[in-house]
Amino acid sequence: MEVHEKVFGYEPDEKTTMLLVDFADYGNAAATAVPGNIVMLQVAPIIPNFETFAPAERMYTLMNHEMVHVVTTDQPAPAENRYRKLFGGKVLPVSENPESVFYH
Repeated sequence: MEVHEKVFGYEPDEKTTMLLVDFADYGNAAATAVPGNIVMLQVAPIIPNFETFAPAERMYTLMNHEMVHVVTTDQPAPAENRYRKLFGGKVLPVSENPESVFYH
């Protein structure tokens, strides 16, 4: 995270949740900053036939790559900063109206 703070000038408002999942038989990853900072990493081994990554290198690369997505999508523009102050942070979905996350 220190590298991302230096390179992008990123100051996180919240911690990033790292979710290690094994729902499929392929190694992949995804990241989002809405409604919270989340990185989901598929820990299933990938097919080694055409793979050039060592397992540790794959994890390191995917984690860094997905954190760049979080950093670049979580950094607010000046106008968004005003709304985050007004609403006390990011607008979160509410249980009565879960699609409200799309209007963030």
